Amino acid sequence: MKAAGGNEARSRMVVDGVARQISEFELEPGERLTEEGLARHYNVSRTPVREALKSLQEMGLVERLPGGGYAVRVVRLETVADLMVIWATLEELVVRLVGRSADRASLQELLARARRETSGDPVVEEQIHSELARLSGNEELVRLLGTIYSRTQPYRRLDGLNRRDEIHDDHVRILELLVEGRTDDARAFMREHVEKSHRFVEMLLRGGVRSLSFDTPA
Repeated sequence: MKAAGGNEARSRMVVDGVARQISEFELEPGERLTEEGLARHYNVSRTPVREALKSLQEMGLVERLPGGGYAVRVVRLETVADLMVIWATLEELVVRLVGRSADRASLQELLARARRETSGDPVVEEQIHSELARLSGNEELVRLLGTIYSRTQPYRRLDGLNRRDEIHDDHVRILELLVEGRTDDARAFMREHVEKSHRFVEMLLRGGVRSLSFDTPA
């Protein structure tokens, strides 16, 4: 039982690590992944790597190749746009649940943190979303949002580079409204907040972009 538990923990470590590498472009769309290479990189055996790759495939971050093995999935922009429609609805649900059941002290603590984090760092801003989702108390909702965050992260971060201050201010305002007990206003503000990212993706689509490219000129 201990070995199984250890493998599960190591598998989760690999899942989290690979998801981070994909979101930060350390692993590029289409890049091939091998059990041997990941096992060496994360200093684990191939068994947890094999389980991690299955989980990453279920999350939509990697795909199994016809001849065997895996590669980082190339996420089409149309798919990202569809995911953002779902994201907006789930984030509204988060706000509704938080407004109904979260304790005021936890909300005030998260608001204080959001106010302190003035750098506009996309990683920090994503953590604010994740922390708010956890305050909903719904683990399945947190899991679903985690998958959407992972699959849309490169595009959201690209959007965030041009809107650091705006995104930070949006998060602070959403939390202020929740602390004030104005849940309906917070829900409306959250939907508009997500819609801004959705409009950015739609703009890329209108410009003919279909996926992020990492090709470099010869």
